[in-house]
Amino acid sequence: MMIATVIIGLVYLATLLYFANGYKKVSLLTFKEAPPKVGFSIIIPFRNEDRRLQPLLASLLELSYPSELLEVLFIDDASTDDSVNTINTVLKHAPFSYRILKNQLDSQSPKKAAITLGISKAQFDWILTTDADCKLPDTWLGAFNAIINSESPDFIAAPVRFGIEPISGFLSHFAQNEAFAILVTTIGSYGHDAPILSNGANLAYKKVWFNQVRGFEGNNHIASGDDVFMLQKAIASDANIAYLKSPLAVVQTKTESSLKGFLSQRIRWASKTTAVKNRAATMAAAIIVLTNLWFLTLFVAIFFASINSWYFAIFAIFKMIVDLWYISKVDNVMSTVPSRHFGLVQIMYPLVILFVILGSLLGGYKWKGRGFKK
Repeated sequence: MMIATVIIGLVYLATLLYFANGYKKVSLLTFKEAPPKVGFSIIIPFRNEDRRLQPLLASLLELSYPSELLEVLFIDDASTDDSVNTINTVLKHAPFSYRILKNQLDSQSPKKAAITLGISKAQFDWILTTDADCKLPDTWLGAFNAIINSESPDFIAAPVRFGIEPISGFLSHFAQNEAFAILVTTIGSYGHDAPILSNGANLAYKKVWFNQVRGFEGNNHIASGDDVFMLQKAIASDANIAYLKSPLAVVQTKTESSLKGFLSQRIRWASKTTAVKNRAATMAAAIIVLTNLWFLTLFVAIFFASINSWYFAIFAIFKMIVDLWYISKVDNVMSTVPSRHFGLVQIMYPLVILFVILGSLLGGYKWKGRGFKK
């Protein structure tokens, strides 16, 4: 067991070193005020988000970008609350054009159907997607304009963090630490020209490219994954892929307030993994899962296999130090790294992974009041 522990620990460390090195390879976007040239169609699907829309709508009104070069397309996914009235009330005198469209549920993925509808109605060449529970920086479009002018990409991924509300309580700190680790891994993969993740809350691509790859054709039967499946198509089509690493482009979102919602969200994320054909992503996920499950195995073995408790203690301390070092890499994008509850997060994370794996294997989850099967 000692040999297995050493091997797993070294493989885990090597994996994190690989992504941390890739993270450094992605340059932090620094630019002088670039002349606004690019037109953006912002697509925002929503379903019963009346209580969460205010930060998004307020941030849309504060965007520092010529109003004639942007439009916002809200896609109403069968809302039964007052979301539509809220949007119309807040944006009544908006300087930019906006529309609210009714989603056409012609697939098993309502969000993909909503994005497809929005793109079909978009007037500009560049599509930007975000979520209804997000908050955008006023420099958001300027940052995308700058990287498009400098790198001429077809597909752009960008960072998302929690922070609309103060990070307080265990669940919030858990989600924030997890998000930082995911961010380093994501950006690190782009640094090695082997991207494995993207986030639909902050994603951009050319409308013509989306149509060339036939949008979500081939994965419409999977409820989630509008972002990672687009990334896979970008890789397969040899598109010019870029990562917008800049604090000027960071989109903020909210953490799930309830344990049930928190776990359901992660089961939803995990449910698409078997359909994602990315060897690097699969290998990275397998190493992370194996390391965390080995953490649990060592703990249980203390009581049922009579192993020396020092094996577990040394492995736990090693993993905690490595993980804390790893998430600290996001400083130049996120400004601060919360460490409160970090020790407890380390203890609970393997349990969450085990629960999510089991939940995903059962093949179903609920989201936004709907039930979905794997």
